[in-house]
Parts: sequence; structure tokens; C-alpha cells
Amino acid sequence: MVEHVLFLRHAQTQYLVEKRISGRSLEIPILSEIGISIDMPVDCVFCSPALRCRQTLDILLRSNPVGQVFFNQKLLERGMGVMEGQYRSDMVKQYPHLFHGDRFRLYETPPQGESFEEFHKRALQLWDEISQTQSGTVLICAHNQILKMLSFVIWGNEPTESEWEERCFPVGVITKIY
Repeated sequence: MVEHVLFLRHAQTQYLVEKRISGRSLEIPILSEIGISIDMPVDCVFCSPALRCRQTLDILLRSNPVGQVFFNQKLLERGMGVMEGQYRSDMVKQYPHLFHGDRFRLYETPPQGESFEEFHKRALQLWDEISQTQSGTVLICAHNQILKMLSFVIWGNEPTESEWEERCFPVGVITKIY
């Protein structure tokens, strides 16, 4: 049985600084080394295969021993289709109906991207995999959107737009979910 869940959002990237939409991009590197430490033993880690997550995990592993590490495609960020790599401000101008301020509306589907239903189903499947096969403390290293979706799935809540917009995981910081 999973006793504790920790989330770690990848470290800062150039895309975040430039306010570009990363989406499922695999080869975006982190900008610099950061200090990451855990104050409890970790039995296993699930990590997105994206470079920014693998690099963040490498930093963590240098000074924090953990159990098994699994890379899982289901931890990739939400597929943002034609918006990936684009400046957020340009996408807001081009697709204003898909945004609330500068935030993408959760229940909308990006052009050629992943729908809410697909994204939610992926998070449900991932959490089922983890909760049925793991025990102890699980750390999940991934991206803000998938971590947000997983947090709602784990707590058994359907997110509202306002709850979704309010929830944000800081880069390079471990957050205890439970």
C-alpha cells in the first residue's frame, strides 16, 4: 500500500523563462543545477522520460538514495498540439477562446492536442498502476499539468477551472501530497 506520495516538478527551463508552452517536448534541458533533498526514505520513483525531468531526477539521486526508478510515458506533460514550443502570449492572441487570462482552459482541447478526457484517463491509469503495484513512499518527478491532474485523481476530486488555476507546483521543489 502506498503510504506517502511526493511530487517533484522538474527544474527551471528556458521555455518557462520565455513563457513558451512546453507540452510533450522531450528534449528541453534544465537551465541550471539546483539543490534537492528529501527528509524521508523513498521506496520508488516514477519519472517522466522528458530530458528536463531526467536531469532533475539525476540531481536528486546524487545526494538522496532511493529505491527503484521507473520511467513512464504516462507522466509526459499534456499534449498541447500545435501550441507546443510557441509563446504563450501568441497562442492567447491566436486562440483567445481557449484561454482564461494567460491560462489554458482545462476542459478545452488544444488544436491537434490532448483532450481533457484523454489527459484525465491517462492520469487515472497511471495512478491505478502505481497504487496497485507499489508500497511505502512514492516520489513522482514530472511536469506541472500532469502533477496537478494526478493530485486531483489521488484525492478523488474532479477539478473546477478555478481550483485548477490555483494549483501550481513550484519548479525543483518536493511537495508532499500525503
